[in-house]
Amino acid sequence: MSYSFQRDSFINEIYKEAQKNKNIYFLSADFGAPSLDIFRKKLPKQFIHTGISEQNTIDIAIGLSLKNKIVVNYAMAPFILSRAWEQHKISSVMKLPMINLIPGIGYGYANAGPTHYSNEDLGLANLIVNSNIYTISDSKSASFVAKNIIKKKSLYFIRLDREKNHNIDYTFKNRDMKNGYRVIFNGKKLCIISHGFLLNKLWRIINNNKYFRENITLIDLFRCKPISKSLSILLEEHFHTIVFDEQYEMFNLSTLLLSYVNKNNLNTRIVGNALNEIIDFGNDGREALLERNNLSDKKIIAKIEKFIW
Repeated sequence: MSYSFQRDSFINEIYKEAQKNKNIYFLSADFGAPSLDIFRKKLPKQFIHTGISEQNTIDIAIGLSLKNKIVVNYAMAPFILSRAWEQHKISSVMKLPMINLIPGIGYGYANAGPTHYSNEDLGLANLIVNSNIYTISDSKSASFVAKNIIKKKSLYFIRLDREKNHNIDYTFKNRDMKNGYRVIFNGKKLCIISHGFLLNKLWRIINNNKYFRENITLIDLFRCKPISKSLSILLEEHFHTIVFDEQYEMFNLSTLLLSYVNKNNLNTRIVGNALNEIIDFGNDGREALLERNNLSDKKIIAKIEKFIW
């Protein structure tokens, strides 16, 4: 079972394209990835280090986008989105295309405390009009999404994990990008939907349990805005759909799916599992933080068993 960094896989694909297209510019307020070292060394005229000034980063990106450049912005999750939210709002008002990479979502910076947690970024990105939101679950999906969006002019928020993740045993198909999701397991008793770090965790849990593998439909909803109409068919095949997300309970992936179900008048019940509405000052690691939010492996298995037996 291989491990790799999502952000490096994504940036490497952007770098390959930037070698051929001099109109691609990479703006970074951070140097925290080996792939960035390659980009700025090999393509210095297309790489701009803005310093720790995320609002200014997006302002510069707006200017470049107005000049018809393809702009990719990169900084730590809690800063590139929430700190620069008004700038993103203005870029949306002006209908400017750009790609925003958001590494370290959820408890990705587990030992850095609440200032570095990003447990509300999904809601903030969702409020940006005409935004497209992707949440990456492994390096394979990072490369797949990067290849597909770099040539398309739109406003993207690409949510990435900070640490290395398992590479999920799945071969992407062309229809997956159109649908915005991939069906990793296809059982009949229970549907589970997630994305990002928790999707990766769920894949390992289900993959290690034969009964789960045979009876659970596991969906990686890597594009949660917009949600494809085709997802409704899968949802209506199951009475219960359990959703897991590393965002606060007041707005998370289940919120988007509940809205989707209501809008399309679907006959399924969404059961959300997300983070408690508390500020956790612990620095004892991501798994400990998730344990306190009932999202440890053991507690996830108990939640699944409640619905599958």
